[in-house]
Amino acid sequence: MLVVSQDRDLKLFGLLNDCLSSFDSKAISKLLSFETVKNQTNLAISSWKNNNDKQCKTSMLFVSAVLSRSKLNFVEIRTYLPILSTLASVLVWNENLCSRIDLCWLDLKTPVLYSQFSSMCCNLTQSCSMNDLLEECIPLLSKESSNLLGIILVLNEILKSISTQKNSNLSDLELGHISSIYISILDAESTEVSIQQMSGEIPNRRSLWNTRKAFLLYGIGQMISINQKIVLPLTLYSLLENASNEDALVCEAAKSTLYDIAGCETGVPEFLNRNADLILSELSVRVTNLGLHPKSPGALLSLGEHLDLSKGAYGSFIDQVFNQSCDILAGGNVSQLVYSQIFYAFIVSISKHHRSTGTENDNNCSLDGGYNFKKTVLQKILEYQSSLGVMVPGFNDKESELLPEYDNGENLENEKKEGEEDEDILSPELSLASKISYRALNFLPNQDRSVKLTAMDTLTIGVKLLKDHQNQLLPLVHTIWQNIVSRCVR
Repeated sequence: MLVVSQDRDLKLFGLLNDCLSSFDSKAISKLLSFETVKNQTNLAISSWKNNNDKQCKTSMLFVSAVLSRSKLNFVEIRTYLPILSTLASVLVWNENLCSRIDLCWLDLKTPVLYSQFSSMCCNLTQSCSMNDLLEECIPLLSKESSNLLGIILVLNEILKSISTQKNSNLSDLELGHISSIYISILDAESTEVSIQQMSGEIPNRRSLWNTRKAFLLYGIGQMISINQKIVLPLTLYSLLENASNEDALVCEAAKSTLYDIAGCETGVPEFLNRNADLILSELSVRVTNLGLHPKSPGALLSLGEHLDLSKGAYGSFIDQVFNQSCDILAGGNVSQLVYSQIFYAFIVSISKHHRSTGTENDNNCSLDGGYNFKKTVLQKILEYQSSLGVMVPGFNDKESELLPEYDNGENLENEKKEGEEDEDILSPELSLASKISYRALNFLPNQDRSVKLTAMDTLTIGVKLLKDHQNQLLPLVHTIWQNIVSRCVR
């Protein structure tokens, strides 16, 4: 068996083709037999498992050359697809490793071999009927396959080959069917039951699930490039939901696909605005069934990264979420964690896109005589308690010395009224931030630590957004403090 170095792959491929052309008809028929293709593919699998990457590469080059000159019938396709999917799986995944950084995909030699695998799949599409190939591939994808990752990889490469062809034989119906299967696999692994099951699995199993998700998302990108009109309505929401996934590989795959669809990263906001109706229709359905769609906050986080959810068509959706959340706070069946994450996504979006119109002097109080100073926390607390009519012992003699003398009380009263009038006027996005912050207070008594931490993150952002509006900020901080103190005492 011929073994060559990495930089001579193309020469070897040409040499194999020349040898095939020089054989007589009987030798060619024996060399091009399906058994040879099958045996050489199995040899590539065993060579890779035994860390003999040179032999693996040579066998793959041989199979690729043979497939470019062969014709397979549907029986041979049915036999060969499981073998080819096994080769794809072992190239990118080692079942004995349990760490993401140990994935074979990150090995420097793997992309070279995987590119050769892509060439094998491309030649396979030329060696048989596309209808026969899809008819045998889709059933393997639909059912619970022991090697689902490998089948996804093979189908992705087939779709990639189709996307480069000007006239493909893939019908809109078949393309929509494949994309629906991809989405059903993604959704099945995003339900509350599957998430709980995944959390109890060993790291090896969890990494396999996430790797499979990543390649499903890349496959969706290939299908959108073939026919965006058919595939995009079925897949856009899933891309948004996974673009904020905790797993870095899944998140990167979803974001990369979104950027490719939009043309570039800066074109994503315009792309999302064009498809706002499609996104809102999906969100509205899922928010009424959050028990079946616990990953819905992820889609809102992805949207909030590019759009201000307090403006435009998303305002009515936010109202729907507020009304729906009242039921859960009254004792519904849906986990409060999902709603706390939704409110957090809303306020993160406001914080990212809101630009404060105030200056550094907004936090300073202009006093008579032209003297400016920054009030201490103690002075702000004392003034707030006084405004509530709370008599603070010693305030009129000792603490009052902390405040500067004013020329007269009349000017102070007039100045305070003017300040209150300015501070009471909130922009729509800050008004929504205040509303979200008060709603987040309801999650603090929850026994789930994740819910409490998410609520605290929401309140932290809300307080920062309202820092220039003391009439709204101080009552909120006072209420937060009362809730925190009660929790600490317990």
